[in-house]
Amino acid sequence: ARQQVRTNYSSLIDPGSAASSGAGGGPGSRAPWQAEENIDIQKVTQTAIIHELTKQQITTIEQVVPWFLDTMPPAYFRQVPESFRLDHIKAVSAVRDANMDLYLNLQSHLPDGRLVLTFIRPGTQPGLLLQMVKDLPWNHFQGGDEYLPLTRVQVFSALDESMSLNMFVYGDEVSEPFDVTVAGSRILEYADAALASDVSDEIPDEICERDGLIEYMKKCSENYITRSDPRRYLQQRMLFEKVSGTEGTAVHVEPSHVDDVTDHYWVDVAVANSLPQVALEHTSRLLFLHNFDVFRSHLDVVSDGENGNVTLLRMLVAPVDP
Repeated sequence: ARQQVRTNYSSLIDPGSAASSGAGGGPGSRAPWQAEENIDIQKVTQTAIIHELTKQQITTIEQVVPWFLDTMPPAYFRQVPESFRLDHIKAVSAVRDANMDLYLNLQSHLPDGRLVLTFIRPGTQPGLLLQMVKDLPWNHFQGGDEYLPLTRVQVFSALDESMSLNMFVYGDEVSEPFDVTVAGSRILEYADAALASDVSDEIPDEICERDGLIEYMKKCSENYITRSDPRRYLQQRMLFEKVSGTEGTAVHVEPSHVDDVTDHYWVDVAVANSLPQVALEHTSRLLFLHNFDVFRSHLDVVSDGENGNVTLLRMLVAPVDP
């Protein structure tokens, strides 16, 4: 006769547990698959919260990314590295997800150690750049007592006027020696064409003369040379030569044709022997007091030998109702 084999799976469960007693069936009873121990309940709860928050964040990011890509000006994507753009999107998404005002101060560093402060504010109202500049700290030090000067500024306004995003770079650019004739090839080609042309471009021939232009380029950072429009670069050099060796200021104003927008103007300013942060604040204040709003701004610093530096500002402005 076949021998009967008895199995007893219930021996794997504590006889005193709720599972072994078969308790349940009432409205408030625990289902057999529910966690019983407190630590297990905590893990399940944590997992559920994480899942819910992740879903909310994904939904917010899916909304923010296309809006951000559509609303930031083309210059932002040309001039801001991708790693910084991703940081900006993450920060804006986090604030939107928490239903908070778009008021952010971000701090990061470039690969060469320069400090970057990014201020994001809601709206594009007049005087916003001035307020941001006034909020900038003055005590940036990189190890020891080495002061970090403001050396670059990038100001951007959302096309839908929902926010302003401004980046302030502190510290001198650290780069390997580079060939200015290679980095500035577009500028040299433009200057050569301007010298050969009979059409007046309001830029004197001596500004376009090759040997002098190459010597001037040696005073500039590689970043400034490679990112500059050739015509703008030559105009700013013209302003530099006017104030070099002095305590003076030179200004050039011309209508803007960016995106076919009317009543906008490019204002180029060269300020000799001044702290860049002071030059930026004073220029922003003057524009604000004369009822001009700043939509975009760039700041670069060029060495002026024993006279220190010349701060070069380029601002896209428009008049506002007083």
